[in-house]
Amino acid sequence: MLGLAVAVPAIVVATIAGVVQPASACHPEIQAKADCKGVVTFSASAWQGSSANAINRTNNKIDILYSTTGSSGGFQSITNGTAKTATMDYAFNAKNGFKFTDTFQLPDSVKRPADIYIQAKALVKWGPSQNIDVANQTAVVKVSVPAACSQPSASIVGPDCKVASAKVTLVNIGTMPSTFSFHKDGAAAAFESHTVAGNKTEVITVPVTTAFKLSVHVPGKANVELQLSPPVDCSKPSAVVTKSCKADGSGWNVVFTNGGKVDEEFTVLSAGKTLDTVKLAAGKSVTKSYSFASANVAAGKSITFDVKVGDKVVKSETVSNDCINVTADVSTTCDATTGSGAVLVFTNPGKVSETFDVTRDGKAVQGSPVVVAPSTTATRKLLPLKEDETAKISITGRTSGLKVEKTVTLDCTQVLPTTTVAPTTVPPTTAPPTQVLGETITRPPTSNLAVTGANVMPMAALGALLLLVGVGVLQLRRRQQVG
Repeated sequence: MLGLAVAVPAIVVATIAGVVQPASACHPEIQAKADCKGVVTFSASAWQGSSANAINRTNNKIDILYSTTGSSGGFQSITNGTAKTATMDYAFNAKNGFKFTDTFQLPDSVKRPADIYIQAKALVKWGPSQNIDVANQTAVVKVSVPAACSQPSASIVGPDCKVASAKVTLVNIGTMPSTFSFHKDGAAAAFESHTVAGNKTEVITVPVTTAFKLSVHVPGKANVELQLSPPVDCSKPSAVVTKSCKADGSGWNVVFTNGGKVDEEFTVLSAGKTLDTVKLAAGKSVTKSYSFASANVAAGKSITFDVKVGDKVVKSETVSNDCINVTADVSTTCDATTGSGAVLVFTNPGKVSETFDVTRDGKAVQGSPVVVAPSTTATRKLLPLKEDETAKISITGRTSGLKVEKTVTLDCTQVLPTTTVAPTTVPPTTAPPTQVLGETITRPPTSNLAVTGANVMPMAALGALLLLVGVGVLQLRRRQQVG
């Protein structure tokens, strides 16, 4: 039951937009307001005026109706079970001071905020005997119903590589506080609760150290749930180092790869000095090249460096500058078949070609420069010289910086002293040794070069054999002369 209507002071209704006044002299009047809970409070009274009295203000049957579709139709009585399940007989009489006040609850089907219309309707004629004026006179007032007092909602964002906690956003666009409870893995008991005031939003962080299902109980709504797990594979940096041997500048390459889910900054350090810094977005890869020259790594030397991300060493590597490894030498040869002169011997067991500039007495010789490709076999070049001719030979490596200078004299003919043992002598068949008048070899001060020169053992063996043959022939001739 709504309860008996009682005389109350007039209600000041700020939400009233306008009242539709009846045309008849005898009529009801209505005021109303609504709160965030959907409760409508109304006050109905009999008409007033200079001709109003206790007789013509009496009406034995008044109804209160509401409409959500406008002031001209769609009204339904609050006593018909839609808005209220209880009914009572509303009336204007001397006992209630010709007015009454009551409330009713809007049904859940009315979406708020909304504008509704409240109507007071005289169902019978006026007067104690219901014989004055006409029936069905009405008065209508517009009421603005605010949003629900509590309109809670929640959302969950799981942890990521930047934030290791889950983020729960609690929203309450109503006017009354709402309390949310957090539950783990379906547990009935909440592990924490949060009350959010009206028209407020709060963001709650929930640590995620193990996997579990988070359930946020939202008042009057379905639970919001999300399976949470600690983030994995957040940081997966890697680096691959390869040596690069090139004639125009050797060095090394580093392939930086960020296989993780966050941006990374790589630092290349050697002996406490930063060589480079590389910033790389998640899922990206880049290759960078470094030269031995820029890092002051001389031929034959090496560099040790670390690739780090933060305090983590991703890669430690030692790279040797063995791309260039050359030697050069100058000697003389006496050979009637292939020619006599200065023999230039070049070796290059390294990994890149070397170009040598060759000069004789300060002038470039024919065939210079000499390009020597990497090989385990020595390269030989003959510079013809005449008997007793002296030349200053200079060899300079363009990439290696190697410099060899030798002054040589070709002496293939030698007069041996006569002997008194026999009237005739046989000259030796072996060539005299090379006369080296001066020699200068300049190498880069920090280079570790291979042993200079070619393998001379085969030639030494051949010379010894020829010497033995010559001595044998000489002894045979002497015996013949003695005999």
